[in-house]
Amino acid sequence: MGGLGGYWSAISHLSQTVKMGVRRKLAGNMEAARTRQKQIRAVPLPKNL
Repeated sequence: MGGLGGYWSAISHLSQTVKMGVRRKLAGNMEAARTRQKQIRAVPLPKNL
């Protein structure tokens, strides 16, 4: 059953990679939202709003 160990290590490695990717994506989204808010704040609001 040595193949099973390799299978499990591959799965754990894959899940780690996916977690890292998701974390990176979430961080990127948060950064984008932050910059978007800054841009919105920088734009002066029209008086008729």
